[in-house]
Amino acid sequence: WLAELDDLGSLSKTELIAGQTSNNDNLISVFQPIWITNDHLAVSEDKNGWWNVMIADTTKNKNQENYWGRFWPIEAEAAMPQWLLGMSAIGSTGKEIIAAICNKGSWEIVLLKKDYSVTSINQPFDDLSGLDINNHRLVAIASNSYTESGLLELNLNDKNFEHTSFSNIVIPKEEISQSKPFWFKGFQGKLTHAWYYPPINQDRKIPPLLVKSHSGPTGMARRGLNLEIQFWTSRGWSVLDVNYGGSTGFGREYRERIKNNWGEIDVFDCTAAANSLVAEGKADPELIAIDGSSAGGFTTLACLCFTDVFRVAACRYAVSDLTLFSNETHRFEEGYLEYLIGNKYEIFSRYSERSPINNIESINCPVIFFQGLKDKVVSPGQTERISSKLRKNNIPVEVYMFE
Repeated sequence: WLAELDDLGSLSKTELIAGQTSNNDNLISVFQPIWITNDHLAVSEDKNGWWNVMIADTTKNKNQENYWGRFWPIEAEAAMPQWLLGMSAIGSTGKEIIAAICNKGSWEIVLLKKDYSVTSINQPFDDLSGLDINNHRLVAIASNSYTESGLLELNLNDKNFEHTSFSNIVIPKEEISQSKPFWFKGFQGKLTHAWYYPPINQDRKIPPLLVKSHSGPTGMARRGLNLEIQFWTSRGWSVLDVNYGGSTGFGREYRERIKNNWGEIDVFDCTAAANSLVAEGKADPELIAIDGSSAGGFTTLACLCFTDVFRVAACRYAVSDLTLFSNETHRFEEGYLEYLIGNKYEIFSRYSERSPINNIESINCPVIFFQGLKDKVVSPGQTERISSKLRKNNIPVEVYMFE
């Protein structure tokens, strides 16, 4: 929405200029509007199926055909799920627009030129967030397969950069397992993506496998250096970080696969990914673990309930009761489950049927839980209830609560 703001803080001349009202079926996601000049506004939106940058000339009437200029249509995304306020993937020097874009799970920084071309800025990082620009100086949070996350500072005039990691841990490159794209047939036979990390120091002919289900669930598995993943690969495990249907970074169609399907598509894809790796002889079918946090913890528990692939699981602040979660969650995510599962007043049985807490009899392997006692999103009660029920069924359980 565009409006004029007077000295008293009152809004006038409000008008919808991008996206649409919520009762429209053809939904459009709008991300991070920024002023380039006093009259020109840039925003990332996905009317063409991908979060692309477009520009408005606000001196024109919004109903004019050329009010918005979509100069850089690409099958990549200059946006991300808006879990917090202030997230940023677009910046401007006043003359040029620079964006962090995601293409098949990998990020790069690009210059969006006036001649409608898209030029990549040469720098070594492919996991980016928090991009901002001021006076030809770009900053972002950046990492890659060999460098931990840290502050990237880049001079847009000469393209020189500095990177300051959050920690001083240095691991020799030969001791790091670098992620490789792994495509497999997922839910309804659709091609689905994961990051595969082969084992280092492998002492078995066929290694054990850890499957990771990311949180969100419309987040994404990123490929920057993750010391948790390297802990396992350095001990002879392979790791598969799954971008199940619904993940960001692959376009709207990929993201919308999860609509009404959470608890089914993520479970199918994590299981199919593991089975595909087993079929290639890269994982031992008797030694497959799974872990996840928050929404990923829900997927982890659901995989234990509805498949027999996994032999052990780890859950951090996992959603186990969808009905309870829908009643307890904070206002920012209120109504989110209506997209992921459906309206609970119309299809209440779906909430019950997909909740791990109601399918506890199907879990027959050890589970370890980690939970914060002040968690406002997933209440400690969810972890307490499911762990108690598992114990009653004589399932080995460990629970760690943190103040």
